[in-house]
Amino acid sequence: MTQKINNLKQYINEKFLLTLTNKGIYNRSVKDIDNIINNTPEKIKLEEDNDKIKVTIDTGEKIEVTLNDEDIKSSKCTCPSKDICKHIIMSLLYIEHLDTENKTNDDIENNNKDNNKETEETNIVKKDDVINNTFDEVKNISFDEIRKLSTKRNFEYALDRFYENIEADIKEDAMLEINIPEENIIIYFPKKDSIKKAVCSCKDSSLCAHKIIAILKYKEMYGTLEDIKEEDKEIDENILKFAKEFAENIFEKGFYSCSEKDFDISEQLSVKLQVKNMPEIAKMFRSIAESIDSMINKKASFNKLFAFATLSRLYNTIHVIEKAKSQNDNKTVKLLTGEIRSKYINRTSGEFLGLGAYPWISSTGYLGASAYLYNINTKKVSFFSYVIPTFYDNAKISYDDVRSNYRKKIHFENNISIEEISKHKFKFINYKINNEERISSSKKTSVILNDRINFQLLEELRISKNNEELFAENYNDILNIDFKYDYFNKNDRVKIIIAKFQKIENIEFNKIEQILYFDIVNYTEDNNEERLTLNIKYTSIHSNSIKYIMNYKNSKIDKYKFILLEKTKYYIRPISIININAVINIFFEDVN
Repeated sequence: MTQKINNLKQYINEKFLLTLTNKGIYNRSVKDIDNIINNTPEKIKLEEDNDKIKVTIDTGEKIEVTLNDEDIKSSKCTCPSKDICKHIIMSLLYIEHLDTENKTNDDIENNNKDNNKETEETNIVKKDDVINNTFDEVKNISFDEIRKLSTKRNFEYALDRFYENIEADIKEDAMLEINIPEENIIIYFPKKDSIKKAVCSCKDSSLCAHKIIAILKYKEMYGTLEDIKEEDKEIDENILKFAKEFAENIFEKGFYSCSEKDFDISEQLSVKLQVKNMPEIAKMFRSIAESIDSMINKKASFNKLFAFATLSRLYNTIHVIEKAKSQNDNKTVKLLTGEIRSKYINRTSGEFLGLGAYPWISSTGYLGASAYLYNINTKKVSFFSYVIPTFYDNAKISYDDVRSNYRKKIHFENNISIEEISKHKFKFINYKINNEERISSSKKTSVILNDRINFQLLEELRISKNNEELFAENYNDILNIDFKYDYFNKNDRVKIIIAKFQKIENIEFNKIEQILYFDIVNYTEDNNEERLTLNIKYTSIHSNSIKYIMNYKNSKIDKYKFILLEKTKYYIRPISIININAVINIFFEDVN
């Protein structure tokens, strides 16, 4: 075979071909080429014409495929498809068949010694090739070059994942193959034009975040990583100075002396700071505006200690930003001011378990509902939220609005509700997720709903011992969860965990504290009893869950259940109950 045909062999393996197309097209190609080879081999022909590899396939009408050995993605077919079609895959599989056939026809006995010698020489060449001719373009590309070739969002996401010590399996062969299991992604780099012609299973033709992660891991393996210089973040020092003076003014006169004017200034500052790319400061000003509004209108939600703590944090944050700016500490400036957009990247697919949903309201002026989703691939809890801003003029958002949006089939390409994904095992196709495990509501994402989640499904998952961190072995494990203080990493301040129970007892609503207390009871395999006291504080968005628990009746039939809990340093919040039939979202279910 010619050199060009030999070059094409590097592409002929199932894993790589699946990065060019999907499983359905690949399987169809295998079936069709086998049928032609076994029954009508005369209907396919390979030839080299004008330095091009052409494959002609007769399927009733003649299809002509032109294979590009240097960039397989640039191969052409005369069929109407604009993407890599089954004919291109069939052509590559046909080359593999011819190669196998030629080897079979060789006179192995007569040429055994020569072949052994050639094999030894080939092995030496391959070994030298790996040692002396590694994928130099991947190994030596600089950070500045990567920045130019990619987007800021992809580059920063890749850096975040790299610094989290994400694992990668690296295999050097005819192509460089880098598998990133946690992202469920494989990237291939050919020898020639490695970066430009790299192929990622996410199907993104640009220099996506996965390719950057792969490059960084390869550079790390060969010790060619250089120091990364942070780009300076532009700060509007005038607005920051005004914000600091405004905070000082409130310190001097106190919250109880604040007026509508102070409320207006706080809201205006939050908007301006958001526009000036300082979202973390903007959030705190929205919180202060909410506190001032609650205080003026004598709302029960006003908490003077929380308001003062937010104001103190705001003042100290601005002070540290000013100090960091004067010392050219750009990393601290970025962390304290925040970024407007989270770093979302594409993933081709992912399997999830819906574990429940919860309605919430934030001190920064947002109200919404979140689904808690367990990612089977990464073994992490992810979130999908529907958010409603409440800080606009005349915005009157109630629990009924949140409950309505929880049930609306308006999300993703095929219009799925938060209720549905919070109660099913399902698959995301072409979805986006950020480094906080939050999933985007992109209309390009498709959802395939499978089984309803129930006790038996989760029990099988627990018994498998592949997801230990998701399940509590006993209630002491939940009580003893410790949180290390980390100002910037919010993910380390909360733990999502599932606990088994059989009964709910000692249900009591404290009218003075406005808190519902109740015990969950579990009987261990040794028939020992363990109890965990939980509580739900009354608010308008919690009223439904309080009614649900107060009306709860223990069932002899539905004896074994799980409860989804959110544990922080300050509370343990029940989210949902998973019984013999389904996920029960206690904050949303109908109460008789």
